[in-house]
Amino acid sequence: MQVALSSKLSADDVKAFCAENPSLWAELSAQGEIIVIPPAGGESSYRSLDVAGEL
Repeated sequence: MQVALSSKLSADDVKAFCAENPSLWAELSAQGEIIVIPPAGGESSYRSLDVAGEL
């Protein structure tokens, strides 16, 4: 999920957003958008485990 705002966010804005929403994983894009990362589960967890086993 991406949240586009009318102005770019600073790193401090994103830190505040993350502090207010501790259950979300979020990052700041180069365009100043907050990108909320969905939790791993199902197929993605299986693939992560498979890759980790190969390493």
